[in-house]
Amino acid sequence: MSSICFIQKDMFVIRLKDVDSFDRNNEIWRIDNHILIQKFCGVPSLRAPARQFQSTNKLSGYDARATWRLFIIDPENVEVDSRGSEITVNNFPSLSVLRKAKKLAELKDEEFKSIEKHEFIEKLNLFEAKQLSKRAARKQRKSKWKPKKSYGGGKSWGFNKENYKNRENREEEACREVVEGLLDTLDKDVDESKHTERSISSDESVSCEEGDDAGSLITLYASSDSETEEIKCELYDENDVPAVGLELTVG
Repeated sequence: MSSICFIQKDMFVIRLKDVDSFDRNNEIWRIDNHILIQKFCGVPSLRAPARQFQSTNKLSGYDARATWRLFIIDPENVEVDSRGSEITVNNFPSLSVLRKAKKLAELKDEEFKSIEKHEFIEKLNLFEAKQLSKRAARKQRKSKWKPKKSYGGGKSWGFNKENYKNRENREEEACREVVEGLLDTLDKDVDESKHTERSISSDESVSCEEGDDAGSLITLYASSDSETEEIKCELYDENDVPAVGLELTVG
């Protein structure tokens, strides 16, 4: 493995997992930042035995905690053109050196995987604890909310049986009052009809003036469309009713 143990921006590295790959054994990567690397593809070299690579727009991620997965190319062996799009690598690492570094990296990966698993479990537990605390806080806030008054005058959102019964009783009382009022009105109408049946009602009305004695004259008013006519009649006793006359019984 390279003698350089730290990674800096714009350094060039080789991913060890691509060493024996048929498609990616002619690739190197430039460190762009602490999480991304930029891909450079090999091109026919005009400066053999040096190797040349061309920049691409492809980026990939890497784990800065596991730098042993990357083989660092000595910066002294790298030449970059003025545009930064093409580089030349002198003394490119041999395949045997890269395979040896890959074996060491695989051994470290086994240890690192157990560490990653432990970290994942810790993060998962913290996440679950955070969710539980949020739920508890949400329930506590809901318990502090003041419930609105219900339609029946109760203080809870639920069904209030007493209020419902009181409302039913009030509705029954109101209906009873309406029915009693209707019955009273009908009784008055019946009384008035009985009273009018006892009086003279054939489109004529009879009125007696106060102070008139029996046998005196009464005045009958007959209503017509043109005018009111005044008719005077004499009242007779029961025994003195003439053969031709009108008998009136005033109740």
